[in-house]
Amino acid sequence: MCRSIKTLRRPAERATDEEIRAAALQFVRKISGYRTPSKANADPFDSAVDEIASVSSRLLGALRPGARPDACEAAVNGEPGGQDAQAYFRRGNDYSNLGEYQLAIQDFTQTISLDASSSMAYNNRGTAYLCIGDFESAVRDLRDAIRLDPEYREAHHNRGLANWELGRLDDAIADLTRAIELDPGFWSAYRHRGILHWLKGDERASFEDHKRGRELRGTV
Repeated sequence: MCRSIKTLRRPAERATDEEIRAAALQFVRKISGYRTPSKANADPFDSAVDEIASVSSRLLGALRPGARPDACEAAVNGEPGGQDAQAYFRRGNDYSNLGEYQLAIQDFTQTISLDASSSMAYNNRGTAYLCIGDFESAVRDLRDAIRLDPEYREAHHNRGLANWELGRLDDAIADLTRAIELDPGFWSAYRHRGILHWLKGDERASFEDHKRGRELRGTV
């Protein structure tokens, strides 16, 4: 989920220890369902935060700089009449990878204006909206991605996450279920659906989804 966890990989500066720990805390809160753990659960909760923060810090230190958005500038700003939908799409993806979601949304919007049949552009713009907390716009874009490609598993999955954020838990479960029908090996869809089942009080279904998700993740 993107609302509370911001992208920490930045080209110009290293993330601070405080930023990394805050992101780890939000992740553990989301996974555990606790904003503040009970006294009995405080030790495993805090240990998980420490471990995730440590792993995340090592990850950020090891990552190499990736493709920069200006790699697509030549195609985007080429000859008059020569604008390339794929160049905007690629640059939008680069902006998303850098956490520049508003710029990504602009490029995906330009992609769609040049190629209204691009289900991937709708999906990726919807995901960018999800990451800035505009969940209604995310749902609209992901609905269009699914309209264009009904078997787009990621679009079903991502719409499930947006519906979850909007409190539409039944719709979210339906979306994740469809993603699993399209790809029975989609482990993260099992994991997210398991959390939703737990939130709705269906502990058995939650257990089964978490179990299956762990089994599948161990094979990838």
